[in-house]
Amino acid sequence: MKNFIDHIQVTGQLKEKSEIKNFKNGHKLIRIQIIAPLIIKEKGRLISKNKRLIAVAWDKTAEKIEENILKDTEIILNGYWTANETTNTTDNVKKISEILIESISYRNIKHSIKRNSKQNIKN
Repeated sequence: MKNFIDHIQVTGQLKEKSEIKNFKNGHKLIRIQIIAPLIIKEKGRLISKNKRLIAVAWDKTAEKIEENILKDTEIILNGYWTANETTNTTDNVKKISEILIESISYRNIKHSIKRNSKQNIKN
């Protein structure tokens, strides 16, 4: 069961651990990890903590991410916060929260330099 909770925009750093799946029907799924700063109010003070988030993308968005994926790239995601529930063979319910990516932007100069140098090598 999948529930779209809310629209979300996240700015964070892309981590190297990503999972790419190609399905027999031609669909593609990519699951990435993002480290994003989270500011919370604790005992009357604002505290900044880093939070690990999981984000998924399908088909054309997944292909775009796969082409441009570089570790520690700063990215901006637009998407929906989703909540999933799965039941395993022992009837334990596992709740998973993740971001379903609608669009992605890269905000890192290093990303552009590395990407352009890769393209120059191919040409």
